[in-house]
Amino acid sequence: MYCYSSFELGAFGSSYFLGYALCSIILLSLNKTGRRPLIIWGSFLPIPIIVLYMFVNNVYARYLSLFLLGITHFQYFASFMLLTELFPKWHILMVTTIKMAFEIMQDVVFPLIYFYYISKNWRYLHYAYGLIFTIPVPFLCFWLPESPHFLYERGRI
Repeated sequence: MYCYSSFELGAFGSSYFLGYALCSIILLSLNKTGRRPLIIWGSFLPIPIIVLYMFVNNVYARYLSLFLLGITHFQYFASFMLLTELFPKWHILMVTTIKMAFEIMQDVVFPLIYFYYISKNWRYLHYAYGLIFTIPVPFLCFWLPESPHFLYERGRI
């Protein structure tokens, strides 16, 4: 990453956030399927993309993989909406705060501990994320219930 120009480094984040913005638009059209399928598909789709990002050294392939990772971010939106629909109104603030705290631990605290105590090589961090966060999560999502709001809209409750 030291060899890249400032434009190329900025394009990494921009490609991810472009996919993230597109994900927000896609989520509006996918809202008809319910929350559970979005979370399950959104959990499985990043796996090949992360593998592509980890093992390909071409900068343009990495731009593409970050863009695709941004698009698959709809599972986070859907899981946040599902959390707010599963709990009573007086618990929503507490539950969403705990969810955000865990995301901060995953996105900030874990990398800080990794870079300070384990290694300065960012590639190993991607391997750890792939093993710890990406691979087990899709299989755990099969036990999620469907959104009560979605079931009520479809007349199933």
